[in-house]
Amino acid sequence: MTGSEKIVETRDLPGFTHDGVTYESHHFYIHFCRYERDGRNPSANPSTRRFSSVLVIVNHGGGWEVWSGDYMLAAALHRYGDDNMGAFWLCWYLLDSTKEALHVGRHEASREYRQAFAEGRLKKRKLPRQNSVKIWIEPPATVEAVA
Repeated sequence: MTGSEKIVETRDLPGFTHDGVTYESHHFYIHFCRYERDGRNPSANPSTRRFSSVLVIVNHGGGWEVWSGDYMLAAALHRYGDDNMGAFWLCWYLLDSTKEALHVGRHEASREYRQAFAEGRLKKRKLPRQNSVKIWIEPPATVEAVA
């Protein structure tokens, strides 16, 4: 959400119990945003889209998390209409897929750094007059053909 956007619609999705499993620990809030039109310049917002972005906020046992999405996610979430359970599940899977992507990214980066360390390609250098260290991975050495 940028400075000129305003929240124009909000959906409150409290947790529930479904098939004997409780999801009451998660409470989602969906805030649909839109750019304000300038009364002095009506063409300031030429977009005909209903929403310009969306904020998905979840409150759970670990605290608060916020995601921002573009107009396509806003349209997808708004199409659920009065189906609060469907919108809740979409938000739930958004949370789940985001956490899984972060986990996979951390795992891949960790594997890359361990491999570079084992091959002696992990380099570090203390930056002069700074209280920081630059760390980088050198590319693998290429084997040149001997002619």
